[in-house]
Amino acid sequence: MPIQRILCPVDFSDCSDHAVHTALRLAKQFKASVELLHVVQIPTYVMPLSPMGAPPIDLWRDLPARLQKQLDQVAARLSDQATVTTALREGSVHSSVVSRAQEISADLIVIGTHGHTGFTHALLGSVAERVVRLAGCPVLTVGLEPKEAPKANERPKILCPVDFSEPSNAALVYATELAKVTGADLHLVHVIPLLAYALRAREPVDDPQFAVHVREEATRRLESLKAERVSEGLQVTVSTVEGAPYEGIARAVDETGASMIVIGTHGHTGFSRVLLGSVAEKVVRTSRVPVLSVRPLSPAESA
Repeated sequence: MPIQRILCPVDFSDCSDHAVHTALRLAKQFKASVELLHVVQIPTYVMPLSPMGAPPIDLWRDLPARLQKQLDQVAARLSDQATVTTALREGSVHSSVVSRAQEISADLIVIGTHGHTGFTHALLGSVAERVVRLAGCPVLTVGLEPKEAPKANERPKILCPVDFSEPSNAALVYATELAKVTGADLHLVHVIPLLAYALRAREPVDDPQFAVHVREEATRRLESLKAERVSEGLQVTVSTVEGAPYEGIARAVDETGASMIVIGTHGHTGFSRVLLGSVAEKVVRTSRVPVLSVRPLSPAESA
């Protein structure tokens, strides 16, 4: 899991700043470079200043240069922490982020889930879920008030929801390697929506023995995954939680004190989406800790 290039979209909001600092921490651990990307959407800047007509020509003409200067100033302040470059693009935010990640072969995108409100800035919060869905590389989303980083004497903990699907397996591989590099503990959780299990198995949902069987089978499979990773020197714990997937994941974060979630996603919409893929966006939207969304490689990519 080499991370050499990190793309971090910025809109100069507080949440964007949190994302930048998160990207820098990872850059230090992986000895990676960081590119700060700002996407200019001309109407969002000029409409408030000219509601009755065309925007002032000087404002339109000078805006990119002023934004590039502001972006360079941010990069200069951070240059002692990592190799930081900048890029300015114009157009749709989410499509510009995805295309820029492809252009530089980014290994990771780090993006805030809340941007500036109003018309004066591009709203990163409104596009983070689209970036998660469309990006070809993993995407780490950072909330407005991220959980504080563990203290020097505390080990961070990564929570990885597992549903034994291909996207879930891809996320688990990533979470395992991330734990190795960062020295974090790893917690595997399987969320059991009993109604969905019962419908699929054509069993009565109120049968206590059915619920016991489901929990035992899930625990057995989790323990097998745990054993593989313990043999590699990791500290691993497992648990099962009943309920709606995204709610169960939130409870697991609270119970374990996890500082990050690594979750699998299919990266597309529709009924073909695997369970975790259908809830990843809800987790991204509601999580109080950073969420790393990982999609499985296509056969062409893994060849």
